[in-house]
Amino acid sequence: MAEDTRLAVVAYSEDAGVWRLRLDPSPDHHPQGKLIELPGFSGDLHDQNDWEKINLALGSWGVTYDFGAWRDFDGGWVVPVFQQR
Repeated sequence: MAEDTRLAVVAYSEDAGVWRLRLDPSPDHHPQGKLIELPGFSGDLHDQNDWEKINLALGSWGVTYDFGAWRDFDGGWVVPVFQQR
């Protein structure tokens, strides 16, 4: 992965009982990383409403991704993201 590439992960939190979207930290952008809860998320990125929630959150954090790059990850989803320039 390129130096400016990091991961976004969608995973279910058993403790909180909700799906969460997490963005890995970056020294230049969001050094603490980012986390948002996704109430009502079905766990299916192919659902239009769920996809829009993810897309809006990542866009508001200034990162972009290739929709086709999402991969299954431990009961959730993971995708490489790139800082928008």
